[in-house]
Amino acid sequence: MLDSKQIRRQNLEHIQKHFVSRKMLAVALEVSPAMLSQLLSATPKREIGDKLARKIEEMLYLRRGWMDTPHTEEEVRNLRELSPGFPAKGETPEQYAEGMISTKAMRAKLERISRVLGDALTDTQEADHAELVQISTWDDETPLEYDEVYIPFLKEVELSAGSGRTVIEESSHAKLRFGKHSLKRHNVDPANAVCVPIKGNSMEPILKNGATVGVDRGNRTITDGDLYAISHSGQLRVKQLYRTPSGIRVRSFNRDEFPDEEYTWEQIETQELMIIGRVFWWAMFA
Repeated sequence: MLDSKQIRRQNLEHIQKHFVSRKMLAVALEVSPAMLSQLLSATPKREIGDKLARKIEEMLYLRRGWMDTPHTEEEVRNLRELSPGFPAKGETPEQYAEGMISTKAMRAKLERISRVLGDALTDTQEADHAELVQISTWDDETPLEYDEVYIPFLKEVELSAGSGRTVIEESSHAKLRFGKHSLKRHNVDPANAVCVPIKGNSMEPILKNGATVGVDRGNRTITDGDLYAISHSGQLRVKQLYRTPSGIRVRSFNRDEFPDEEYTWEQIETQELMIIGRVFWWAMFA
């Protein structure tokens, strides 16, 4: 059984595979390439302590404690597609570094705003009672910021009362805000982006019931193992897809309860199975 330090090293090894070079990963983590070499060499000269583990999680937008839990290469590959801390497919080191500079600048700006608000609260309240709230709320009436866009949700709509037949449509009310820069980094045209809710436990432990995924309708080409939103006889589903000689394989993360589904090209047509788009983002409550 691996101890916490071995688990952290293994996770970092999985992460490294999704960066062009150690230098690129060092830029992402804001550490020196020499330190990474000491951490990842065949005979490591340094270990990943608590402070560094938390920093890796912060820089790659991973949940706190992620580095302390064993993860498979497939799990990390799926994260790579959704976390803004990982380089997008085809992104060069130069493009990635430019994106990191923008992200870092925004972080610094938010920190400065937090400090100013904190000083203002301290000036008007007793220190023991001052409280800084860093999460802002918004609703459908709140104006968009200059670098934001609205992304609509897809929903299943019953064709006629009691028929059981459904079609998939865009919701006229439900929507989420996305940053234009984040969409651009993942080569997603805002006009092609939609959100899809996850229902049930078929995609656990990665996607829990109630999670939301972002889908790029401009990318319907199957890359084996990637996540896609599909329309299956009017049912909205999110699954891993694989190409087969005779058609496609549909896979759930929870394979113990939901075995693979194989469909021939003829069945794909008769069962009205269509790819809506590739998943580029997800979020959920713990």
